[in-house]
Amino acid sequence: MGKKGIFPDIRLRLNMYMRGLQVNRKYKDRLFCALFGQDREALLQLYNALNNTAYTDSGQLTIVTLDNIIYMKMVNDLAFVIAGVLNLYEHQSTYNPNMPLRFLLYIAEEYDRITHRQNTDIYGEKLVVLPTPQCVVFYNGDKRTEDEELLRLSDAFQNKDIPADLELTVHLRNINLGQNRDLMSKCPKLWEYASLVGRIKENLTGGIPPKAAVEEAVSYCLVQGILTDFLRENRSGVLGMLRALTEFDEKKHIRLMKQYAKEDGHAEGLAEGMLQERATVILELLSAHGDVPEKLRMFIAGQTDISVLRSWTHIAANCDSISDFIEKTECDI
Repeated sequence: MGKKGIFPDIRLRLNMYMRGLQVNRKYKDRLFCALFGQDREALLQLYNALNNTAYTDSGQLTIVTLDNIIYMKMVNDLAFVIAGVLNLYEHQSTYNPNMPLRFLLYIAEEYDRITHRQNTDIYGEKLVVLPTPQCVVFYNGDKRTEDEELLRLSDAFQNKDIPADLELTVHLRNINLGQNRDLMSKCPKLWEYASLVGRIKENLTGGIPPKAAVEEAVSYCLVQGILTDFLRENRSGVLGMLRALTEFDEKKHIRLMKQYAKEDGHAEGLAEGMLQERATVILELLSAHGDVPEKLRMFIAGQTDISVLRSWTHIAANCDSISDFIEKTECDI
């Protein structure tokens, strides 16, 4: 059988696989950070709701979030200091029992930054004063949990017979719609966020395609007065953020492609299929920012180095616009 008979078959199965991709769980993480990380008033409202406080001056918040510009492997969602408390907030769409360990690493990095910024001497006789840490995970995945659960670092310790000299506790709060009603009533912005995500999940469960599911949910929220200002000001960005990011399972993809190539008896089908699918994912991500120029489409489709396409995939998933993608990849178009 020649190439003409092999590649269309592979493309057909690739297209079926692509249609089966789910909306990336990270869309909710990014939306949560955009909603609370860029709005100090919303962040203060969330803090007050969690701690039963009544602070009114958002200027008291000092943002200390670790970003991916300096800390390539150490990035947290939201971190800020207020009233002597170091608050570390993480959004999770999958249940992760390792969050205490992750928070331990975050706190160590935060304290290291604080001591260096204050030029303190941790080897001296004077006690170094540190803000009190509070670790919270906002969870809206599909695994059933209580309204609040405690995750402890000691759960991971091997020898349970010896008292541990270290402990770290993480408060997991379930923010799926209908959960934590008291918290939601104290923080309306959190309820609105849960309503938007809940509507998207409901649409997806009902079999609506991801793009349509997101657009319907955004329109619904605008009509219902949910996140109105945020969605009106950032509608295109939110739509792009929500619908562009698809969950790309690299290991599953390679396994399937090897299977297809084995079935067809041609390794060439594997190589071409991987390149084509990577290019398709990149173009799908970029389309969230508008029409992709034909010249750029041809340039991406013509790339034959899979490592370059992998790099471009990550850039496409995080760029702000098509021009931003072109600049970061230095595409010659």
